Amino acid sequence: MGYDGTNGTFLITSDSYTSFISYTTIFNNITAQINKITISSIPNSQYSISFTSTLGTINGSRSISFNCELYDMKSISIQYTPNVKSDFSAAVFAGSILLSGLKYKANGLELSSKSFSDLTFSDSKKATYFIYKIFDISTFNLGFNCSVYFINLILPYPHLSLIVNSITSVNDIMYYPNSPRIQTFTYLSAVAFSVNVNYTGLVPLIISNQTRGLNLMVPLYQNDKGTVFFGSMVDSGNITLISQYGSSLMEINSTSISINSILSGTYFPNGITYIFKSNLGTFSNMTFFSLNFSSTIYFNNIDYSFSLANIKSIDLAWPFGFESGTNYEYSYKVSFLLSIMSTITYSFFISTFGSVASTSSISLSNDLLSNDAIPTIKSFEMVRLNTYYYLIRIAPSDGFVNGAIIIDDEKSYRYESLVEGDGINGLSMYEIILENSGLGFTKIEIHGSSGKGEIYNVNQPSYYSIDPPKSIYDISKFNTYNLFLIQNVSFLFNNLNTTNKSIDNIMYFNFTNIEETNVEIGVTFFQYYSFFTGRKPKPNYAKWNSTIQMFQVEFTVPANIKTGYLNYMIRVGTTSETFYSQILPTSNQLYVTSSRFDQYGPIFKTINKTTSQNPNQIKWSVTIEDSINGFDYGYAMVRGDMDGSRYTINLSNNTIISGDVYFGQYEIVVTIPDICTTQTYSIIEIQMFDRQGYQSEFNIALNYDISSNPFINYAGDPTINQITFDCDDYFDSTPPLLLSFQSTRIVSPNDNSQTLYFEFQVTDPQSGLKSDQLPIVYATSKQLEVIFNTSQIKKILNSNTIDYLCQIDVPYGFGYQSDIIFSVYGLINNGGYFSGYSTEKLMSISPNGYYMSNIPLVKRLLISKVSEITSSGGQLLIIGKQFQSDYRVQINYLDGGGGGNLGFSQVSIPIQLYSTSIIINDIKPTSKPFIIKVVSSNNINQSNEYMVYPKVYNFIDPSPKPPLQPRIPCAGTPECGGSNNGYCKENYGCICYSPWIGVDCTSKVIIVPQPNVNVSNPSTEIPVSSGGGGGGNGGNGIINNGTNTETIFFKSLISLVSLRELDFQSNVIQTYPFQKWIYTQINNFTNQYVTNITIPKSNTTTTITATLQWFKDKSIIKFANQQLVMNPSSIKYTIDISSYDFSSKLNQLELIMSASISASKTEDICSSKEFGETSAYNDYDGGNNDISNYIKLQVDTVSLYGGFIKRAIVDSTVQTVSNVLLDSSMNPISNAASSQTFIGIQLPYYSNSIIIDPDFSVLIDSKSASNNQDSICSIINGNSGLSTAQLAGIIIGCVGFAIVVIISITFCIIKKRANAKFILSINKKITQVN
Repeated sequence: MGYDGTNGTFLITSDSYTSFISYTTIFNNITAQINKITISSIPNSQYSISFTSTLGTINGSRSISFNCELYDMKSISIQYTPNVKSDFSAAVFAGSILLSGLKYKANGLELSSKSFSDLTFSDSKKATYFIYKIFDISTFNLGFNCSVYFINLILPYPHLSLIVNSITSVNDIMYYPNSPRIQTFTYLSAVAFSVNVNYTGLVPLIISNQTRGLNLMVPLYQNDKGTVFFGSMVDSGNITLISQYGSSLMEINSTSISINSILSGTYFPNGITYIFKSNLGTFSNMTFFSLNFSSTIYFNNIDYSFSLANIKSIDLAWPFGFESGTNYEYSYKVSFLLSIMSTITYSFFISTFGSVASTSSISLSNDLLSNDAIPTIKSFEMVRLNTYYYLIRIAPSDGFVNGAIIIDDEKSYRYESLVEGDGINGLSMYEIILENSGLGFTKIEIHGSSGKGEIYNVNQPSYYSIDPPKSIYDISKFNTYNLFLIQNVSFLFNNLNTTNKSIDNIMYFNFTNIEETNVEIGVTFFQYYSFFTGRKPKPNYAKWNSTIQMFQVEFTVPANIKTGYLNYMIRVGTTSETFYSQILPTSNQLYVTSSRFDQYGPIFKTINKTTSQNPNQIKWSVTIEDSINGFDYGYAMVRGDMDGSRYTINLSNNTIISGDVYFGQYEIVVTIPDICTTQTYSIIEIQMFDRQGYQSEFNIALNYDISSNPFINYAGDPTINQITFDCDDYFDSTPPLLLSFQSTRIVSPNDNSQTLYFEFQVTDPQSGLKSDQLPIVYATSKQLEVIFNTSQIKKILNSNTIDYLCQIDVPYGFGYQSDIIFSVYGLINNGGYFSGYSTEKLMSISPNGYYMSNIPLVKRLLISKVSEITSSGGQLLIIGKQFQSDYRVQINYLDGGGGGNLGFSQVSIPIQLYSTSIIINDIKPTSKPFIIKVVSSNNINQSNEYMVYPKVYNFIDPSPKPPLQPRIPCAGTPECGGSNNGYCKENYGCICYSPWIGVDCTSKVIIVPQPNVNVSNPSTEIPVSSGGGGGGNGGNGIINNGTNTETIFFKSLISLVSLRELDFQSNVIQTYPFQKWIYTQINNFTNQYVTNITIPKSNTTTTITATLQWFKDKSIIKFANQQLVMNPSSIKYTIDISSYDFSSKLNQLELIMSASISASKTEDICSSKEFGETSAYNDYDGGNNDISNYIKLQVDTVSLYGGFIKRAIVDSTVQTVSNVLLDSSMNPISNAASSQTFIGIQLPYYSNSIIIDPDFSVLIDSKSASNNQDSICSIINGNSGLSTAQLAGIIIGCVGFAIVVIISITFCIIKKRANAKFILSINKKITQVN
C-alpha cells in the first residue's frame, strides 16, 4: 500500500501474515500524516509495520512492533438470548450473544450457512452481537453453529414464540378484495389478508409469496372471535399463509391472485417534450428556460417532480404547469431560472410521483459568463442544541455566490441560512438547523454558482484544513455509553390496564458508569400500527434526573393496545447500536393489558352514492365504523376528473348525521354549478383518525396498503369512489382568459416582513368561471426555488368575470442575488376546461409584472418554531432568525403564573445563543399555553409573538386505589325522608331519589334564574322569594308553600375571601386578602376572574384564577377522576392556584371561602347551620364511594348548600385535601334571619399548580330551621326565642328531672328499710353465737 505523489512516495509495508483493512492519511506538499490503521485477525505471534517516506525533502522510515495473543476462553462467559427481533421481520429471526470477560475489543463471529451476525458494541470487557438466521421452512426448528474465538457452539434456533397446538384457533381468513383477479383503484395497490386468531400471545403468521418472499402479519384489532391479524402483498402469484405450531411450521391457507393495476402508458409522449432557453425579459443574474409538452394520456392525479442535477428536487402538485385543456388532453408548460455564471452542463428532468414515469435527462449547457471558482469549507462547527435539534455553522470560501450547501443529497441550503456577511464579498457564515432524524448525516457538498463544488465525507473524513488537520464531523454519532451496560430499568407505573384510557408514564434507567448526562438517548416504544403502516414512531428522549441520579423518559401508553409486554428499543445518538428490550429480564419489562385491543383506523362500513338536482349535488352517504376507539376527525378530497376541480370536505363529530363516534353516518357532498359539463367526480384522497390517533388513508396516486385503506370493504369495486353527474353533454372548449396581472413587493415597517401582492382579472365569456375554484400564484427563483399561495376573490364583476387578489409571504433570503418570476395556474370554467399562464405566457399580458429583480436581503427578527416542552417547564429551544448577543426572551404566562395575561412579566437570559437559536432554561411549570418574544436589551427590536403549547403529562397512578371508606349514618325521621325520598345504604348514608337531596333527603333544589354577574369579584348572589299560592316552584325563584301568604325574600352569597399560608402546626404565616380581580366572560354560563398576590420574601407572584360556571340543567361532570352530579340552578367554582413560593416544604395553603344566607323577615323566623360529611356515592360513576364535606346554611325553609369534595388536582395528580370550619376564629354573622360561615380548604405543599372545585345550590326544605338543633330564633308575641327543638329539649329535660327526683326518694326509703333488716339479721346471728 502506498501513495505516489509529485514530490516522492509514501509506503506502508508489513510482515507477510499481516493484512490491512483500512488506513487513513493526509497529504500536502511537504507532510504526510497517518490517522488510523486497522488490521484484520492474524495468528498469535509478533509482527511489525514499517513506514517509508521520500516526500519532498523529508526522507526516513519508521517501524512499529506489536503482539497478537489468544484469549483465555475460561475467563469468557457467554449469554445467549433468543427471539430478540421476532416482532420486526419474518425474513430473519434474531437472537443476541453477550460475551463478558474480554481483555481487548472483539471482532466478528463466524456462523454456519444461512446465518450472519452483527457486532453491535465492544469495549475491552464486553462484546455484544446480534445473530440472524434466514427463514427456511426445512430447517425451521434446527439450531446452528457459532464460532467464538475458535470455540464452536451449538445455539438453539431463535424462533418465534409458540402459539397453540390446534388449527381450530385460526379462523375467518379473509382476502381484500375477495377475488382472484384484482382491479385496483390506486397505484401499486396491494391485496390484503386478515386472519382471526383466538389467542392472546405473540402469534407468528407469515405470508409467503413466490416473488416477494416473506411478510410478517401483524395484529391490529380485537373482536369477539379473537385477534385480527393483517398482512399484504403487492405482486401477483401464489400466496401461502404459514403459522408456527409447536416447533414446526404449517400451511393454513393458499391461493393464487392476479393484480391488475390501473397504471398504464407514459405521461411524456416521445418527441413532444422539449426545452429551450430564452433571453426575453431583463434578468440580472439568471437565464430563463421553459419546458413544454402536450399529452392525450389521462392525467390521474400523479404529481410532477422536477430535478436539477443533484442540487435541487421539488414536487409540485396540480395545477402547476397545466396550461390549457382537460385532464384527458392538455398542454403543459413551466418556466424556471438558472444562474448565468454556470460553467457546467446541468441535467434537468421531470418525473411523476415515485418516478413511475419520467423524461430522459435534458442538458442545460453553460452560459456566456464563466466562473471557474470551486468553493470549499473554510470553517465548520456542529453543536448539539437539544435532543431534537443540531446546529451546523459553515463558512464557505469565495465562489459561493448563489451556491448551495447540500446535506446527503436531500436538502439544499442557500441564502436563507446566511447569518453573517452579505454572501458576496468576504467571509460569510451560514447556520443550518438540523432536526434529529435518528440517522445523522454522511456527507456535505458545497456548490458554487458555477455548478462546481467539493464533497466532504464524515465516515471517511475529508479534511478542509491540513495545518492543523480539520475535518467535518457528526456529533450525533458520538457514543459515550455501551447500551448493554444498562441497569436499574423500571417504570413509574407497571401492569397497566389501557382499556379505553391512555396512561402517562415514566421510564427510569442508568448505566454501570455514568460519565456524561447531557447525552442523546432515545427510547422508541414499538407499536404494531407503526410497523404495519411503515410510519416510523418518534422516539422519546431521556433527560437526567439529578435528584434520583437516573435517566428518565416521559411517554404515553396509548389506550386499547395489545395485551403483553410493550417492547421498546434504545439508541444513543445516531450510532448504529440499538438495544432491544427483549434482552432484559422480565422485571425490566412494561406489561400492559386491554380488554379492547384496537390499533386499526376508521373504515367505511357502508357507502351509498346518489345524485340530485335543484340543487345539483353528488353525495356519498357513508357509515364510518371504529367500534372501540371511536372516530375523531378526517377529510375527503373530491376531484372533477375532467376539469381537475377539487373540493375538500371535513368530517368530524360536528358533521355527523346520525349515530355516534363508534358507528356514525356522514355525508361527502359536492355542489355542482347550474352551468356544467358531464364528468365523473372521484374521491382521490381520504384521511381519517380515531380518538387515539390511529389513521386510515387513501390516495389514488400513492402506494397505500389496502389494509389501512378506509375502502377496504369495497376493495373489489374500483368505481366505489366515483360518481358521474350528467349535464346534457355541455362542453366549453375555450379556456378562461387572464385579462390583467399586477405584482408588487411590500416590506412591513413594523417587522421587516416581505410580502408579494398580486391582483389579476380572469374572464370566461362562454360558460363562466367556477367561482369555488381559486387560482394559485407561483413565485419561482433560482435553481427550482418555488413558493406559492391560493388566491382569494376580490370582487365578482359578473357571471363571467372575477377580480382576484393573492399575497405570498417571502421567506428570508428568497430571491436574493437572483430574480423572481411569476406564473398562475388553476383557472377553471364551468364547461370543463382549465387554463394556466406560465412565465413565458405571462410576459405578453404583464410586461412589467411577470418578474422582479434586485431583491434585497431584508433581515427580520423572527421566531419560527420552538422545541417541545412539557408542563414541567425547564429548558426551551427557540429557533428563528437574526438573534443577537444582547437579546432576551420575554414570557407571558396565560395561566397566571408570573403575571397572568397582564403582560410579559418574565425576562429570561439565554444560556446559549446563536443567530438562529436561543436556549433558555427557566420556563415555569404550566399546563397552559404561554407567549414568548425575543427583544433587544434596549427593547427597540422585537420579534413576533409566538404561542408555545406545552405537552401536558398527568402522572396519575392508574391502578385502582382503596376508596375512602365512609362511615356515615342514615339521618332523618323517618329515615332518609321515607321510602319515597330515598333509601339507606350502609356506611354511605342516605341515597336520595331525584329531586330530593341532602343528608336526610328532605330538601329539594330550587330552580332559579341565572344570577346577575358580578364583574368586580367572584361573588355570587342568588335571590329567592317565598310566598303563598299553590305550592311548588315555577322556576322563577319564587317558592309557594301553599299556606303562608307572606312573601319573604332570601339572599344567598358565596365569595372568595383570602389565601393563607399555614405552618405544620396550622399557625398562620401570611395572609393574602383578595382585592382587585380581572373579569372575563367565557360564555353565557361561564365567567372567569383572575387576581395576583405577591409573596414578600421572594417578590414572586402567584395567580388565582376562579372560573364560575352556572348549570341551568342537571349535568354530570368529572373532576379529579370522580364523576359529580351538578343539580340544576347550581354554580361551580373552579379555583386554579399557580405556583407558590412556600416558606417551608412543611407548610400548606388555606383558601378561605365565605357563604351566607339572609331573609327579609326578621321576626318569627329561625336560622341554622350544618357542617359535616356526606357520601359522594352516585350511580353515574359505578358507585363511587368517596366522602365529601358539605355546609348547609338554612333560614326558615330555604337553604344554601355547598359541596366540598376531598380531592384536588395537585401538580397534575389527584390528592386528598381537607375542609375545615373557621367560624370560631372568623366571627361570622349569625342571627335568626341570617347565617354565615367561613370554610377553609387546606391545600398541601405543591410545585406547579393546584385546582379545587366546590359547588353551591339553593334548596327548599320540607322542615323549617326551627326543627334543627342549635338553631337561632327570633322573639315574637312573648315567645321565649327558643326553637322548637330547644323547647322540646327543655320539656323533656324537666320531665326527666322530676322522674329522677321521685326515683331517688323511693330508692332512699327502700334502701333505708333494707339496711335495717340487714342490721337486724346480723344482730340475731351474733346473739346465737354467744
